[in-house]
Amino acid sequence: MLSYRAVTGALMLLTAGAIACTDDPTAVTDPALSLAQADSVAAVVVADLDGVPDGAVLDMFGGGLPAGPAETDSRLCVPTITPMPPVNSDADLVPDYVSIDWTGCVIETPRGTVERFGTMELFDIEPLVPGHTIRAVLTDLGRRVTRTGSDASWSVVHNGERTFVASATAIQHEEIDLLSQFTYPDGSTAQHLRNWTAAFTSAAGETISIGRLPAGTWNVNGTSTWEKGDRSWSLDVSTVELLHFDPACEFPPRFDDGMVRIVVTRGDGQSTVTIEFTACGEYTVTRT
Repeated sequence: MLSYRAVTGALMLLTAGAIACTDDPTAVTDPALSLAQADSVAAVVVADLDGVPDGAVLDMFGGGLPAGPAETDSRLCVPTITPMPPVNSDADLVPDYVSIDWTGCVIETPRGTVERFGTMELFDIEPLVPGHTIRAVLTDLGRRVTRTGSDASWSVVHNGERTFVASATAIQHEEIDLLSQFTYPDGSTAQHLRNWTAAFTSAAGETISIGRLPAGTWNVNGTSTWEKGDRSWSLDVSTVELLHFDPACEFPPRFDDGMVRIVVTRGDGQSTVTIEFTACGEYTVTRT
């Protein structure tokens, strides 16, 4: 089993033709996908898992990075926010409406560069009732990731909607027909159309606030369709061990523990891809 140093690290291995996935000897005799395809599926699912928190707390700094003076910290991404100041009819933590445009935002870390682009519109679902309910509309919202020391990069672009209903310590999340378009380092592409639900629970002593998602755990489940080339596969994603979200992680994925299982079906073939997060930016993949 090979441990990925980061999503980008895994994808660079794919580009070089290295096998980054372990094949279990007890695997089904008619697998739905090859080892290389299992790596490709995992890369897309991990990227989309890492994107689940986006929009939950109106994070204006690009997601999961330390707050601080933007002009002195290259790890921060300060987008264009309109209107400013926003209208907040019920005086809760969520404005009635705000548009966040990440065009031109670049986040630099020792491990690589993350370029963010596109827009996210956030709506208070109940603008006249105090609470924390958000509908997020994503339009060509994405990121391009380049690992330090390499010219190769991968990117993902999201279009669709997600909703969040939150309390001080928990979030209920839903994605309906949310489409991700993924570009691998070798230039090949894939699409991931999903219907996921997720639940977040903050760590003991932590509270959820606008602009900051604290450490905690995510439980993500749902179905989706993954398309690459002229083929498509059905995916059933389930959380086996809660995904621990660490806001201090500087490079994706921002989970340092947890496991998800993907049951992949195509025709009469079926495979199981298991992704285990072991540290910030690190995970392993097994196909059975």
